[in-house]
Amino acid sequence: MVDIKNTASGLARYLACELDLDPKNTEVTRYGMEIILGALLKGLIIFGFSYWLGIVPYVLAALITSSIFRLLSGGAHCNTYMRCLIFSLTILLLIGILSRLISPYVKETSLLLSVIAQALVGLYFVKKWVPVDNPNKPIPSEKKGKFKKLSAIYVITWATVMILSLFNRAEISVTYPVILASMGGFTVQLLSLCPAGCRMIGRIDRMLGKFFA
Repeated sequence: MVDIKNTASGLARYLACELDLDPKNTEVTRYGMEIILGALLKGLIIFGFSYWLGIVPYVLAALITSSIFRLLSGGAHCNTYMRCLIFSLTILLLIGILSRLISPYVKETSLLLSVIAQALVGLYFVKKWVPVDNPNKPIPSEKKGKFKKLSAIYVITWATVMILSLFNRAEISVTYPVILASMGGFTVQLLSLCPAGCRMIGRIDRMLGKFFA
């Protein structure tokens, strides 16, 4: 596995020399490079496995849905990059596989009611718990209302897109598993917002910690 921290530090030092950055800006650059490299590596690994399993559209639907929601709402997370990668990869692949397997047996009415129910639960979670802080980077109090509002708008927008997609009858074989996958990604992110879900993710993180740094 690529050592992301060392690679990011090396790139930051190079840029600091080329651009004559002071130590503070060098550290900011290093942190930014670490985030970018980590996201790229995770994306490549997830795409590689999903391509191998033939579930790319479904994994992408779950990933995009959960990532945008998480960006706005926060949520529980694993304590190291490797554990986060293993957890995310496992969950996304399971969502992709199950979406493909279940979709032939799902009816339009069931999907419609499920999307509406998820949206209502999502709005409740947003009102009650969002935003969920990252202990390493707490959200300033004055910005919490903004993230709560944006999260609510996202939930409504997501539900609207899902409902409109249900009426694309020409491509039911493609649309239904994508909608199911998106619902799976939405559900996983919802779980990371509530106290019970945070505790569950914490237990999974500790379990993964026995095998991965």
